[in-house]
Amino acid sequence: MPIKKRNKLSAEFNMSSLTDIIFLLLIFFMLTSNLVQINVSLPKSESKTIAPSDLPVMLTVDGRVSVVGKPSSAASLEKDIATAVRKSNNKDNATVSIISEVLNLQLPGRKSKAPPSKAENKIIGVMKDGTYTLNSVPVSMSGIESTIRSLKQRDGEQAAFVVSPSGDADNESVVAILDLAWRMEIKAVLNDPQ
Repeated sequence: MPIKKRNKLSAEFNMSSLTDIIFLLLIFFMLTSNLVQINVSLPKSESKTIAPSDLPVMLTVDGRVSVVGKPSSAASLEKDIATAVRKSNNKDNATVSIISEVLNLQLPGRKSKAPPSKAENKIIGVMKDGTYTLNSVPVSMSGIESTIRSLKQRDGEQAAFVVSPSGDADNESVVAILDLAWRMEIKAVLNDPQ
């Protein structure tokens, strides 16, 4: 008796005709979209974009709090921030920046890096009353700015100075000098308060 082979059904599907149709549809829609013009009148606005006003809140390691440079406390912090926002020129877009002081801890077995050699004779002191000195000579913030600018022009990338705050110096005054150094892209070495 002869053995008949069973016809196996093929599970394959020929995709070539489907891809042809998809490409034809794609070409059709690409061509027709170029021919159709949609005119939409957009609404006009009189408003202007206003940059957010910045309200700094500083928190120090010893627990002191200040809002926009004025002393505050943890209990009255919310009220002081609300008052600062009300006094702000841009009440709707006011931004509160929280600045926290971080302890500068030295790792065991590692020594702090010495200031760059170019910084040896340029010491900016920060005094208790928020005044500044440059090599022990009283100077204003604008004087420090012009000194840093001339250092940058003269020494280039090697320009550097040392910030030496007194033990009871205001943190915001120290941060102002470090911020100035950062903005002018000059190296600043912060000494421990004396």
